[in-house]
Order: sequence, then C-alpha cells, then structure tokens
Amino acid sequence: MSFFEGMLSLLIGIIGGIFSSIIVSRVFMIVTTYSEQIARIQARIEVTYGLQGALWAAEKIFQDKEIALSSSYKKNLNEMLQKERVCYAEMIFDDLDSELHDIAVEYSDFIENISAEDLNKEKVKEALSQLDEMSKKFNIYKKNRNKNVVKLFLKDRTLHILFLLLIVIIVLTVVANIL
Repeated sequence: MSFFEGMLSLLIGIIGGIFSSIIVSRVFMIVTTYSEQIARIQARIEVTYGLQGALWAAEKIFQDKEIALSSSYKKNLNEMLQKERVCYAEMIFDDLDSELHDIAVEYSDFIENISAEDLNKEKVKEALSQLDEMSKKFNIYKKNRNKNVVKLFLKDRTLHILFLLLIVIIVLTVVANIL
C-alpha cells in the first residue's frame, strides 16, 4: 500500500465516520421528536378522560331517569371544558406528524363544539361514542410506532441527502480501489 492509498483510505474513513455520526444524530432527533409529539398529545388526551367520566356519569343519570342535569353539574362540566379549550387553543399543531395532527385537531374540534348547556341523552351518547373512536385512533397510532417512525425517516430530506452522499463516497471508494 502506497502512502497515497493509505492517506486516501484514512480520508475516506474520516469522512464516512462524520457522515455516519450525522445520520445517527438525525435518526435520534427524529425518534425523540416523535416521542415528544406523542407525549404532548397524550397529556391532552388524558385530561379528556375526566370529561369522558363526567359524560359517562351523565349518561347513567339519563338512563335511570329522564331528568335534566343539575346546574352545578353543568357548571363544573363547563369549567372543565373551558380549561381544555384554553389548553388546546395554546397548543401548536403545525409541527406534528400529519396523522397525529389530524387526531389532535379532531380532539380540539370536539372540545370546541361540545357544550354542557344543551346536553341530552342522545348528545351524551354521541359524545361518548366520538371520544371512544378518537381514543381508538390515537391508540392505533401509538401501536404503529415503528411504521410511523420509518415513514418519518423516509420523509426526511436531510437523511435522503446524507444517504446519497454516503453512496457516492462508497462508489468513489470502490472506483478508487479498482484504479
């Protein structure tokens, strides 16, 4: 091995190591961002479990007797809804993955559109059904973690460029060794 070949191999090794470390850093950044997005939405959804419990209780009240909800119950429910509206209004959805964005917007729209004042037996049943369906969508999204992360890798332009450069380096290395 000549001095030139040794230096070329050293240079290729250093450049390959730099690109590999950048790729690994980018992969960890994507996975961390994905996990953070899930945690953010999970925190908001967990608060809606209290709302779901209140609606479930209202459904039980309507099942036993056809009576109206008490004004204090409606007041408490409205306070809970108002707190959630404020939280969802402050939340930024633009940085979320498209599927997760749709789920978060669906929850936000649900919170915006429900009112304790006009709840009746049918509306409570419909609201509980909606909440249950949204929870299922979110749980399915969480279960498909690996598939979702791979989709994010495939969408990332930085990784595309880095892999392309890495392939060029490998091809140049092979060509250099042949010559």
